[in-house]
Order: sequence, then structure tokens, then C-alpha cells
Amino acid sequence: MADGAKIHDVASLVEFQAYLGRLREDLTTRCDDVRQQFQRVSAWLEGEASSYWRTARLRAEQRFAEAREALAMCLAKTREEDYEGCSEQQKQLEKAKARLAICETRIKQLKTCQLEWEQFSLQALPRVAEATDVVESQLPRARTELSKILTILEQYQQ
Repeated sequence: MADGAKIHDVASLVEFQAYLGRLREDLTTRCDDVRQQFQRVSAWLEGEASSYWRTARLRAEQRFAEAREALAMCLAKTREEDYEGCSEQQKQLEKAKARLAICETRIKQLKTCQLEWEQFSLQALPRVAEATDVVESQLPRARTELSKILTILEQYQQ
């Protein structure tokens, strides 16, 4: 039998069949992990990140308004020739303005990132679904077919 069919080791086919079973379990876990990671990133972009920058912008707007008001009050109290007295308020206003600009930029970047992530997800998730299909349907079929072949080989060897 071994000469005609060139089958030298049926045991290695049995090991391969067991490997297919372990591979199925491992790939199932990995596909599930990938889907969960996609969901986590989507939730983070839509939830935490979005909420953080909206809140940061509100705080920055409030600090900007406070700094602008403090500068206006300082300028009203200070003599015209003595603008040095309001330099600290001017610095605070510039700092608040810079932070507000950063928040606005991050919000725009986040929206762009969300759109890009959505597009990427629409391209990648079908591939994950295809891999899941291979793992859930084609690997078990291949294992079943290999089992049938092994049964025939074992009968042939007897």
C-alpha cells in the first residue's frame, strides 16, 4: 500500500487532523478578538474621545472668556501709559486662546479619524467575516473529509 499511494505515515495525517482542530479553536478566538478590538476602537472614538474633547473645548471657552474679562478689567483700571501691569492677564488670554485652538483642532481631527475608521472598518470587517466563515464552516468540513480519508486508509491497511 505504501508504495502505490506513497503514504508513509498515517499517524502524521492523524496529527494533522488534530492540528486542524486546535487551529480552528485558535482562529475562532483570534477572530472574536479582532471583532472586539474593532468595537472598542469605535466605541472609544464615538464615546470617550469625543466626550473628552467636547468637554475640554467647553472648559477652554470658559477660561478664554474669564481671561478676556480679566484683561478687560485690568486695562480699565490701568493707566494708558502703564500696559506692563496687564502682562500676566495678556499671557493668560493667549494661553487660553491657544488651548481653545488645540481643542477645536482635535475635534476636527477626531471627526476625520472617525470617518477614516468607519471606512477602514467597512473594508476590514468583511475580511474578518470571511476568515470566520473559513474557521466555522470550511475547516470542520476539511477535518471531516480528512477523517473519512483516514478511515479508508485504516481499512485499507488491515
